[in-house]
Amino acid sequence: MIQTRAYHQARFDVAVAEGADRVIYVLVPDGLLADAVKWAEKTAGRTQSTVVVVSGMDWNKDMSPWKADGVMKREKEFEGGAQMYLKELVSDYVPYIEQMYRLSIAKRYLIGVSLSGLFTMWTLGKTNVFSGLGSISGSLWFDGFTDWLAKVPAFPEVKVYISLGVKEKNTADRRMATVEDRTRETVALLESRNVDVTFEMVSGTHFSPILPKFDKAVDSLLAGAPAEEAA
Repeated sequence: MIQTRAYHQARFDVAVAEGADRVIYVLVPDGLLADAVKWAEKTAGRTQSTVVVVSGMDWNKDMSPWKADGVMKREKEFEGGAQMYLKELVSDYVPYIEQMYRLSIAKRYLIGVSLSGLFTMWTLGKTNVFSGLGSISGSLWFDGFTDWLAKVPAFPEVKVYISLGVKEKNTADRRMATVEDRTRETVALLESRNVDVTFEMVSGTHFSPILPKFDKAVDSLLAGAPAEEAA
């Protein structure tokens, strides 16, 4: 059963798997919320994991690590609010959810799509509370991201899954057209630093079809991590 609560600038739709000791947090834009909530219910049962769909954030502000121009001349600029959002997520939202539902957690996973996929990769240099990070069609073309990532002194011990649609580089926007190059650069950088990373080129465009991409991310991150295994 999905239960919902509005809290600060976030909405949480929680699908609880009774007895599960791992939780998957999925950051989605509001346009994907309805599909993501239905997917969460099925995924909780299929994987014996509690799944928390997080939405309602100010997308271009909360998911961007620093200020940058918007894309395609019609989107608002990126405001660089990720640092504050991560602080709220880790110190406020996650404890709130886990206390509210009395979850006993051995492992936490964080999955993002598009700009929130960039956010999950950015957390590599910011926190160690997640055992696995997934980036689906992540906006790794974001100005200066790969340069910043290369300068991170140390990464936590974490499993990473990254996927990208084969058609995503076919865009008129100059910055976004670099997404495949920047994604491959990110993967190579992580591999060079001995991060356990899986990379897939998948069918489709940026968001479509999105649910199979979520499934691939979850299955990769949970592979070899049975629900009863402690961190």
